Amino acid sequence: MKISVGEHARRSAKPKIAYGQTTFESTQRVRDGLSVNEFDQLREDLGVPLGTLESTLSIAHRTLLRRRDTGRFQKDESDRLFRLRRLFDRAVEVLGDSRDAQAWMTAPQVALGGESPLSFADTDAGVREIENLLGRIEHGVFS
Repeated sequence: MKISVGEHARRSAKPKIAYGQTTFESTQRVRDGLSVNEFDQLREDLGVPLGTLESTLSIAHRTLLRRRDTGRFQKDESDRLFRLRRLFDRAVEVLGDSRDAQAWMTAPQVALGGESPLSFADTDAGVREIENLLGRIEHGVFS
């Protein structure tokens, strides 16, 4: 039986990730630049001051003001924003709700050397370690 290109794409679709989109769709959104509204929504979801999120994402305040004028972040900034959004969404999934995830993301964690996941998430390596920690928590491994 022959399978059309469209049918093959539907059958081999990748699992959904942050923002409820496929990896391909998410990659395109990051390349096009995420909106400043998504930054504001993440800040609200995390319940942190503006400066804290700017620091974690390595976005200077003046840069954020310029992005507010254009409405979009550049690709590298969008990538960091997307990565942190994905991490927060994963914390919500593992911990059960956004309030628990918010508290966990901002509290010091022994497994992270006493740093909060939010402060540890300022590098890709840090994000990977937090994802590993969430996996251990999800599977009941003492961390």
